[in-house]
Amino acid sequence: MNHTSPQDLTSRLAEVIAARTALNFPEARRDELERRVGPTATEFGFDDTEAFVDWLAASPMTREQTEILASHLTTNETYFWREPKVFEALGEQILPELIRSREGNDRRLRIWSAGCSTGEEPYSIAIALRRALPALADWQVTILATDINPGILRRAAAGIYGEWSFRNAPPWLKEGYFSPTGDGKRRILPEVRQMVEFAYLNLAEDNYPSPMNNTNAMDVVFCRNVLMYFAPERARQVGQNLHCSLIDGGWLVVSSCELSEQLFPQFACVRFPDAIVYRKKPAVPSPDPTFPSETAFTPQPGTGDRRPGTGDRPESRLPT
Repeated sequence: MNHTSPQDLTSRLAEVIAARTALNFPEARRDELERRVGPTATEFGFDDTEAFVDWLAASPMTREQTEILASHLTTNETYFWREPKVFEALGEQILPELIRSREGNDRRLRIWSAGCSTGEEPYSIAIALRRALPALADWQVTILATDINPGILRRAAAGIYGEWSFRNAPPWLKEGYFSPTGDGKRRILPEVRQMVEFAYLNLAEDNYPSPMNNTNAMDVVFCRNVLMYFAPERARQVGQNLHCSLIDGGWLVVSSCELSEQLFPQFACVRFPDAIVYRKKPAVPSPDPTFPSETAFTPQPGTGDRRPGTGDRPESRLPT
């Protein structure tokens, strides 16, 4: 019986995974893929990796099987208040400007955490919004949190976290918005939990924006440490879809290692102190003195246009 070399098998597996899930494992990440394939094959009932790859290449996959595959090949690593300067920009400038612009009849805010992992990001957004908008009860607020992994979504909806999730959080966040569970963990307060709607969504396959999955007319979209999993052409398509999900003047937040003029050419780049955020250009541009000037972003050495597998570890994630 002829056996494929480990290198050729891993390369073939990377091609099959890209076709099945849109997850990208370039040469630089093949060692990671090789480490993950054994447990993945076992989950699907295969003792032999080559037989698993043959099956994967030949068999149509159900949504449940795609979810299992993605859960083994992505990393659910996140924590509260990740990239603090981004949350400072959100809480001190972006949200206050949105609130001021809606103080009249349209008291509505819509925010989407795409690739929400275990929930630390959308709950951080909810906390930032509560701090920026004391009169929350007078507003119609949507915080949508989506991921491809239903098991991760169930953990996020439970809202229970260990100390590791608070490793980057300011002390007031843990003390003010969580209650002890008695076993060394903390549970998100009910009034924060009810602000977030968790739902399944595959960024690589599902249709969005759409009112059917509540992904349209967003004011702010967080999609951090997600696009690094995609091949460039698929990442550009996701970026275009997210652009369409935003209202004119809406905001897109990606991680610092995903900033790329090539991936987001349709956005204006807004520089805050130690943070860069994308903004959807309005159909009719008008100067806004509230914010820093919008300029095209040129990646600096060691920051923009990094390839998948470099820089900060991904949070949940792709496809979501």
